Amino acid sequence: AVWATAAPAVAAEAAGAAMSNQDWWPKRLNLAPLRQHSPGSSPLADDYDYAAEFSKLDLEAVRAAHLALGSPGHGIPAIHVLGTNGKGSTAAMCAHALRHGRRVGLYTSPHLHRVGERIRVGGIPIADELVQHLVDRVLACEVPRPLTFFEILTLAAFVHFAELGVDAMVIEAGLGGRLDATRIGRYVARLFAPIDVDHTAYLGPDVTAIAGEKAAVLADGGPAFSAPQRPEAAAVLRAAAARHGVHLEFVAPLERAPLPGDHQRINAALALAGARVIDPRITAADLEGVSWPGRAERHALANGAVIFDVAHNPHGVAALVDAPDDAHDAFTLLARSEMISMFEAG
Repeated sequence: AVWATAAPAVAAEAAGAAMSNQDWWPKRLNLAPLRQHSPGSSPLADDYDYAAEFSKLDLEAVRAAHLALGSPGHGIPAIHVLGTNGKGSTAAMCAHALRHGRRVGLYTSPHLHRVGERIRVGGIPIADELVQHLVDRVLACEVPRPLTFFEILTLAAFVHFAELGVDAMVIEAGLGGRLDATRIGRYVARLFAPIDVDHTAYLGPDVTAIAGEKAAVLADGGPAFSAPQRPEAAAVLRAAAARHGVHLEFVAPLERAPLPGDHQRINAALALAGARVIDPRITAADLEGVSWPGRAERHALANGAVIFDVAHNPHGVAALVDAPDDAHDAFTLLARSEMISMFEAG
């Protein structure tokens, strides 16, 4: 097997823009214009200072815009998915499990091919032209500072789901939790996928600090469910839950998962726990049939296979190389330890 891993397509959500919304938003919603629009200062420029801009973030602007738009999404049962790795898979499975008799809005990031993939209803991505229309409406809001790329798209998703009248929403956090735009929602449950080291320039130098950024959302209430965590992350979650009076439950992996890889058994259990908060009748069978590209996605070739995965940190790569059915596949391109060391070295 040949392995292909890729970091997320869009880095812009990691930070706010030091310019007006209209100045840096691309005329068309694809990566090339965003890269070329303002060289040297665009959030996708090579020399862009993500850490400095992330440090300026707060929730004031996105909450002001949300209020100006009529607080879309409030009143719709919603699940909030946080963590380091497995958020997208968990969110996709949770939305899929809720589909029977419901219109379910799913918001995830980043996208693989086009920006409309981030906003889905009934599993179907919306058209990029519709995203542009929603974005234009968001940009018309009066806010105390320029909104970030991720804040704009989060607001666009909430507007779309509310106006379409979805019956439930599954919302994946972008980066961290404490200052994440998705915190504008009101959630019936929060799901914590595995927490590990990633985005250390923004979230802190170690798992304890990173877990603290994510656990901060428990101040907004619960219940909450978590994948098994590293001891230091579990301790942070338990402490935050106790401090805010939130019920926190750690799930056990399911016997099998509808997506490839042993790690997906945990994500599936987490998705099932969240879906059952909205509908207790949901069972593991309702997870079957979900499709989520770029997660140990295997394509057969004449003399083997190619596997595509979005793993972009050591924890994600460790799960990736353990995913194939045949153990020897993991060593065709790189030995497991060498592959993980490559990502740790940056």
